[in-house]
Amino acid sequence: MDYILAKTFLTICDLNTFGAAAVELNVTQTTVTARIKSLEKSLQCALFTRNKSGASLTKNGAHFKSYATQIVQTWDAAKRDLPLPETVKGSLAIGVDLTLWNPIAATLISHLNETSSELVITIEVGDNKQMCEKVRAGGLDIALVHQPEYSAPIVVEHLLDEKLVRVQSVNKPFPYLFVDWGDKFKKLHDSALPELARSNISISLGPVALQVMLKSGGSGYFRTRVINRYIKQGILELTPDSPQFSYPVYLIRYAQKELNIANLKQHLIKVLESEDDWF
Repeated sequence: MDYILAKTFLTICDLNTFGAAAVELNVTQTTVTARIKSLEKSLQCALFTRNKSGASLTKNGAHFKSYATQIVQTWDAAKRDLPLPETVKGSLAIGVDLTLWNPIAATLISHLNETSSELVITIEVGDNKQMCEKVRAGGLDIALVHQPEYSAPIVVEHLLDEKLVRVQSVNKPFPYLFVDWGDKFKKLHDSALPELARSNISISLGPVALQVMLKSGGSGYFRTRVINRYIKQGILELTPDSPQFSYPVYLIRYAQKELNIANLKQHLIKVLESEDDWF
């Protein structure tokens, strides 16, 4: 499959018209139309429905979108990595979940720079879904996430156990802040604590919720490694008689990339266990 055709297809998806895609790609609209016709001929199906309001994906077009994304991401990854310097033996593209980025990302780069200087290392931070999608497409070699997706070509490795515990401000334990730690957590949370299923305050990112609670008070669920130091300082305390939820860290990797996974896991576990200054 031609990278240019896939890129053109995705640009139309983003901008919704052939004309806007032509401007974005710096080609004529006739060229864009010809590329899509070539793509549709190869796939033997229509990808777009065109009308006065623009271009919308057909059922087949919507299904093809993930494949086109894989093509573009794989090619972009190749352009990023090549050519390798003579002193370099390979490359490693690492994804880190937003909730794990600090201090893991910086510490991991420093650690790998000391132990694997022969590698070209790239670290990308994003949400859990983005990390899983990019590993599946081959755009990332590995990623650190809390909620892995079990589907080929992703291989899942357990790295570290972690828990979500409810804590509260010592000075002002209300209101309750619902922190969105993912669909699995929400189901368990709502089942165990139905009276808190409809919180007035909901925050999608743990580090933001923590800063709100430290400044304004309240209670909520956070990772033990994050809140331990605040408990020791007497700023926060565990909320009595509150359930705890498992929230382990996983390594997901692209199955088709050859990696010294045992050595890499040791590096990652060392970084995760040695750091207590988590957000």
